[in-house]
Amino acid sequence: MVPSQAPSSSDGMRSSKYQFIKNLGKGTFGCVVLARNKETNELVAIKKLEREFLQARYVESEILNHSGLIHHHVVAFREVFVSPRHINIVMDFASGGSLSAYVQQRQRLKEPLARWFFQQVVLAFDYCHRKGVSNRDIKLENTLLHSVEGLPLPLVKICDFGCATIT
Repeated sequence: MVPSQAPSSSDGMRSSKYQFIKNLGKGTFGCVVLARNKETNELVAIKKLEREFLQARYVESEILNHSGLIHHHVVAFREVFVSPRHINIVMDFASGGSLSAYVQQRQRLKEPLARWFFQQVVLAFDYCHRKGVSNRDIKLENTLLHSVEGLPLPLVKICDFGCATIT
């Protein structure tokens, strides 16, 4: 996802549960926004897919593939809800942004740091493959980073299972 030019309204944010904070990025079929769960005060990312451009089988596939994956290197799926204009997929917020932005900011990574990230990506995809899910959209933009207190380096979390298939 690239920085979003999407409207900053909280359309379909299920105002009783989530408070819109800001747009995080925009893709072909929708955008991702940062929101706060009013019940738990946790930050979440909500992928808002525009219903008019979607084919139900692809959305269903993304939801089924993602919701069945529970691993510390996969962005956690929380819930899905429907609004008049969007299908909203709620997931954990990865506070460190994308690995793509991280690499661009630093120009290059030293080998130990690259190995740190690569090992986590391998663990994530190994887990997905053992669960029968094959992500066909592997790229740095879909590899997110999450800062954890006490760790000197961010953890990798893969996301976006829209192109994934069950093997």
